This record gives sequence, C-alpha cells and structure tokens, in this order.
Amino acid sequence: MTEKTPQRRLLEAMVTINAINNGRPVPDMDKIHGGWVTSVLPGQSRQEIASKLIDAIKADGVTVSASDNPNKGDGK
Repeated sequence: MTEKTPQRRLLEAMVTINAINNGRPVPDMDKIHGGWVTSVLPGQSRQEIASKLIDAIKADGVTVSASDNPNKGDGK
C-alpha cells in the first residue's frame, strides 16, 4: 500500500466529516483522485481563503472562473 501524504489524510478526513455531518454516505476514498489543501490563518476572510484555494488550483493548471460575489454560492 502506498503511504498517504499528510495532505491526502487531511483531505480524506475532511471529506468523511463533511459526508457524516450532511447525512450522506462516506465515499470510497480510493475513487477520489484530486483535491487541494491550503493553510487557513486565524482571522482570514472568506475572500482571502478563496483566493488561496484558487491559486492552488490554478497552480495545477486548472482554469478557474471565480464569482465576484463570495456569497453567491454557485460553485464558480
């Protein structure tokens, strides 16, 4: 078995907790092939956190189209 990175373990824990908290079944972690983890500092705004995540995603070569309204909630 391949050793999991700390980032991968964190991603799996977050996905598991999110599923449990929302009454959904926990997904098969072997079928999850991507994800981005970034640090969040105390006091950071939603916009700052979103910007860090978008930068991490773009660094992997993925095109990101962000909404101007962080409360819009349309997944962009």
